[in-house]
Amino acid sequence: MKITKLGHSCFLVEDNNVKVLFDPGDYVIIENSIRNLQAIIITHSHSDHFDLGNIRTLVKDNPECKIITNTQVSDLLKNENYKIDVVENEKSTDLRGMEIEAIGNEHMAIYSGVVTPQCTGYYINKKLFNTADNFNKLDRDVEILIAPFTAPWFKLSEYLDYVKAIKPKKVLAAHDGNMKDATGFCKKIAAILMDSGIEFINMDLNKDYEL
Repeated sequence: MKITKLGHSCFLVEDNNVKVLFDPGDYVIIENSIRNLQAIIITHSHSDHFDLGNIRTLVKDNPECKIITNTQVSDLLKNENYKIDVVENEKSTDLRGMEIEAIGNEHMAIYSGVVTPQCTGYYINKKLFNTADNFNKLDRDVEILIAPFTAPWFKLSEYLDYVKAIKPKKVLAAHDGNMKDATGFCKKIAAILMDSGIEFINMDLNKDYEL
């Protein structure tokens, strides 16, 4: 599986010649460089995951690609005339042989009285799990986990307990677009998870990783 981090929670994932892009939000600028994209997967409607300008650029450059998301995001796109596949509530879809399963339906609570959007994690080819902005439980094998390691609702102890419970081989640093330099923090997390046999990877942006 080839994975490229474009920034924050935006990851390009390619497996068996099928290519999908997660969460092209407003922390990244999508230029005319992504081609042969089969789907854009949008976990929820917060602007750091969902930017209409980026989506328009991607669909213009990849007219055959579809959008895989939940009902709330689909409703926001209803005037755009896109090919949308609503995948939520533990349902799954087959994208040219890539199995994509929806896990979870809620965003992590931010604060009392703050309304949060519908938020859906996605499990890809029984290998990669993008938990989105929640620590969704998954009682299945996970090789690669994409999970936020910083956020307004974040608590490090909860993150570490969650990653250890999922037991992936590798966990990718995500949701860090608001951090100027996360290097030191990432080293601390990596050292803690290493004791549990989990590799924490702080990916260089725009670099392809074979994982």
